[in-house]
Amino acid sequence: MPRKVTAYGCKFRCGYRVTTKKATVEAHEKTCFRNPDRKACSTCAWHERDTCEDLENPGFFKNYSICHKPDFTPPEMYKKHGVAWDCPGWEEFGELPAWMEIYDECSDEPESTPNNVIPIF
Repeated sequence: MPRKVTAYGCKFRCGYRVTTKKATVEAHEKTCFRNPDRKACSTCAWHERDTCEDLENPGFFKNYSICHKPDFTPPEMYKKHGVAWDCPGWEEFGELPAWMEIYDECSDEPESTPNNVIPIF
C-alpha cells in the first residue's frame, strides 16, 4: 500500500514542480513570474501572449509576447527573454487587460499597432 506524503507547490500556479521541501517552494515563490510583487509581464495589465502560424514554416506555430502599453519601450531584458520583471511600465491587472481598452468597438484592429512584439522560442 502506498504511503501518504505531504508535498508543496507554487501558490501562483505557475507549473513549478511539486516538492516535499516547503522552503524550496517558498524561495521559488519570491521570484515566480506569476507573483504580482515581481511586476513581471505575466501579471501586467498591458501584456498579451499570442500564438500564430509561422509564415516561413506553414503548419508550425510561434508564441509571441506583446506589450501593448502606449508610448512605452520595455526594458532590454524583454527584448532578449520575452519577459521582464521589476518593469517600470507594469500595471496591476483588473477585470480586463488594459490593452483591450485601446481597441475600437467596431474593429478588431488596435488604434495604434504595438511595437513591442517579441517572438518567444
